[in-house]
Amino acid sequence: MKNFPKTIKLTLIFLLINALVWLVFGLIILLGLHPALPEDVLYKWGMATTSLVAAGVLVGLFFLMKNRVRWGWYAAVAALALSLVVTIFDDVGLIDLAVMLVMLIPLVLLMIDRKWYLEKPIHKEIND
Repeated sequence: MKNFPKTIKLTLIFLLINALVWLVFGLIILLGLHPALPEDVLYKWGMATTSLVAAGVLVGLFFLMKNRVRWGWYAAVAALALSLVVTIFDDVGLIDLAVMLVMLIPLVLLMIDRKWYLEKPIHKEIND
């Protein structure tokens, strides 16, 4: 990864930050620390499970992007765009705006660097 362009490294870092955001959000829900959720247990478990799955998907996308798997780029763009849309439909507050920025930055970087992700990688570059 040391030979990757700086914007690629930044994108990968933001994918992991996004995974961490979803993981923390899922844990907050599971621990009953979210103040605005309804008391319905099924709703809480559904939200927590969805958040934890999103975190796992983002970690998986990190590895796909790191190894320059072509379809991973499409999946990462779709996952980040979907996460952004889901967040927009929430009651948007200051925290939501910060999370949206953390989602938007890697999405924009993926678009800017799409040629790098979609061209055939040089084997040496992947192993560094």
